[in-house]
Amino acid sequence: VRAAQRRGAPQAAAELCDLAARLTSDAARRAGRVLVSAEHHRQAGSLGLATDRAREALDTAQEPEMRARALAVLGTVTTDSDGIEAGLPYYRRALRERGAPRSLRSDVHHKLAWIALVAADARCAERHAYAMTRLTDDGDPATAAAAAATLSHAIVARGRPVPRELLTRALALESSSRNDRSWAWSETGPTVLEGAVLLWGGETEEARIPLQRVLEEATERGHVWLEMMALAYLSSVQTGLGWPRAGFELAERYLALATMVGQDAHRSGALWPLAVAAGWLGRTAQATEAAQDGLALAQRMGHGLYVIGNLTALGTVQLSLGEPSSAAGTLLRAWELADEGGIASPARFPVLADAVEALVLTGDVDRAATLAAEHERISQTLSRPWALALAARCRGLVADAQGEDELAQAAFARAVSEHTRQERPLEHARTLLAYGAAHRRQRRKSAAREALERAVGIFEAAGAEVWAQRARSELGRIGGRRAAPADGLSATEAAIAGRVATGQTNREIGEALHLSARTVEWNLSRVYRKLGVRSRTELAMAVGADARVDPADPPALARAGTSKSSDFPG
Repeated sequence: VRAAQRRGAPQAAAELCDLAARLTSDAARRAGRVLVSAEHHRQAGSLGLATDRAREALDTAQEPEMRARALAVLGTVTTDSDGIEAGLPYYRRALRERGAPRSLRSDVHHKLAWIALVAADARCAERHAYAMTRLTDDGDPATAAAAAATLSHAIVARGRPVPRELLTRALALESSSRNDRSWAWSETGPTVLEGAVLLWGGETEEARIPLQRVLEEATERGHVWLEMMALAYLSSVQTGLGWPRAGFELAERYLALATMVGQDAHRSGALWPLAVAAGWLGRTAQATEAAQDGLALAQRMGHGLYVIGNLTALGTVQLSLGEPSSAAGTLLRAWELADEGGIASPARFPVLADAVEALVLTGDVDRAATLAAEHERISQTLSRPWALALAARCRGLVADAQGEDELAQAAFARAVSEHTRQERPLEHARTLLAYGAAHRRQRRKSAAREALERAVGIFEAAGAEVWAQRARSELGRIGGRRAAPADGLSATEAAIAGRVATGQTNREIGEALHLSARTVEWNLSRVYRKLGVRSRTELAMAVGADARVDPADPPALARAGTSKSSDFPG
């Protein structure tokens, strides 16, 4: 059994435990084997069998440790099947079992911390995490590792920076401990929570590697709960980094697994990232339906975290469709629930930034200013470029609505600058859209056109068609020279193409045009596709064919790109 457990085969371990229990005549030893079977059946996703085995163990076990473990299994499966309120009494009974070892009591607090977070009560989660730390000692590295990782997660959920030293300590302790605790939740262990903590803390780039590693391990082991956890976070990572198509595919895999094991709670958790990715991809009807279905399931199961997530996704879709009043109501509801539970991670829930925009569009500028100030406070605490960029965009939107043009321009410029330090392509494009619209309203046509064309390029590269169309609509409202046709080069693409033709590297181009390396790469791939070229040399030849083109003149290059594009297929 231990060999099966260590190689990550919970179903095999459960079957071996069942066989051992049937061959055991001693009642106490049989109860112990039945209990281990229950724990492995839960890990394998067989909740019915887990429930039956746990109840059998609870009815016959005498030792406090075994009774507490059986109650914890019943709490887990009941929470998953019937909701949080139904499962909590089992965990509370487990904590009251006198004589249970400190490591097991710490594990119950671990599970209660996670359940509190799923219930959207980050303050309660933090209290349970600190309770875990009080129950640890130097002789039990596994328990100390779980406590440090859980506390790290609670900290970032409260809107604080990633506690690097604490997270590193959790991983080091985990690597030095034995993985033979069948009662521990491996899907919320330090290795898994490393990626989750980084994602919640807004370090999305770093989160991808550990989460991908966990997904590969879970798939290989057939660990369905661990696989769903990894898929949920990876979907958010991919969408957040500007790849909503990949995020959508991962969310679909998560939803399929949740449906297979018959878990409404996890279905709600999967519908949230599915709605986010679908919304960015312009599949607004699908996104709306997914968010509404996820919301209904989350409310029934008491999973407040998924309520907030699905509300945020729904509000963003409503905003993209030009329905600011509906969006404001939905997003304010999400923020009130998050604020009530002490959840303040703008990386996991970009609700404040979207709520500010929706409120500005409805004319409720005073309330928008209040929320913008709250976003500013959280962003200053985090002190990360992506957060500062969103806060600056909020300031720009409010200042623009109040007629403070100089303040608005300074805020938008700061936002764009921060975006280049830590790229979030889709949010960067939304900042450019807001900046370009503000320029247009002040009749700064050239600046408006430049910002909006850059926004269109980023949105198109990501497949964010609804947002791209909004940016195109703003472009269409600018008088004077029209934007380049869709089959030609945008101003940004043309500027990049011209600098490639002069031999500049992507890094040099990014520094010159104030773009991130990734944005340069995206635009360059679009240039290749539009002009039908496959290398920088071919691109230089295509651009250089027109001697009248000045690489420093983006409009001229856009015209050159248009004239040359018909000479190449694709």
